[in-house]
Amino acid sequence: MRRDGVVTARMPKDGFYFDRTEKSPGAAHIDVDKWQPDQWTNEELEYVHAQAEWLAANTEYALVSCVNPPQELFTGMGTGDFEAWWGTLASEPEYARSLFDKTVEVWISNLRRFAQSVGDSVHVLQITDDFGTQDSLLLSVPMFRELIMPYYKRGLDWVHQHTHMKVLLHSDGAIFPLIPSLIEMGVDILNPVQVSARGMAPVRLKQEFGEQIAFWGGALDCQQTLPFGTAQEVAREVEANVKALAKGGGYVCAAVHNIQAGIPPENIVALFDTARSVRTS
Repeated sequence: MRRDGVVTARMPKDGFYFDRTEKSPGAAHIDVDKWQPDQWTNEELEYVHAQAEWLAANTEYALVSCVNPPQELFTGMGTGDFEAWWGTLASEPEYARSLFDKTVEVWISNLRRFAQSVGDSVHVLQITDDFGTQDSLLLSVPMFRELIMPYYKRGLDWVHQHTHMKVLLHSDGAIFPLIPSLIEMGVDILNPVQVSARGMAPVRLKQEFGEQIAFWGGALDCQQTLPFGTAQEVAREVEANVKALAKGGGYVCAAVHNIQAGIPPENIVALFDTARSVRTS
């Protein structure tokens, strides 16, 4: 994969995904005054308008669209140097705030133009950011509330005040301690609900937060059970997780993450057949 003649990613032999090869100098080297976050182009807006209009007219499904902050900058996904960014965030908070102020201005502009383009056709606005590993958070709750949450909240407040869209956050990992802050930030739906991560038991999630946030995912672990379990093991896990998460509503049934290549077909069938048959009342 190339951008402007430079190799930015390579696919390993027998692989299915590209591995990123480029590394920018990292956010620590961005000149805030000269930096211009990505803005949606007129061509992009015309495309999403046409797609949303056609899908709304020709399907019966809710439409979901992803409009992330420019460069996914808040937790460094767009800086090109993930480790360097966390060091910058911890050691130069005022610098990070200056970046975030500029990012939010452009993000809200993008959100405004996007909303004007799609009208009422899009029902769910998706944002994607990973705040946790499989064992813990990537940053403390106080650090999140001080440096990340206020800027996300400004954008999500705009969404809730000016559109009918619900906000879906896609964040993997052990993020249980962060969920109250995510709800306060304006997140309506949590995805993918990584039930195999520490502290993310479905029963506990539903008991603690089921009245405040919807869960999208969590039916089945895609790292172990789906690829390596038997169809019977898949069915047992799906039944238990769906019963926990779907009770009383507020649940969209799906596996924890994408179904990858090489999954036994009988396990995929067991996932969906079981999900359809589970009684939650």
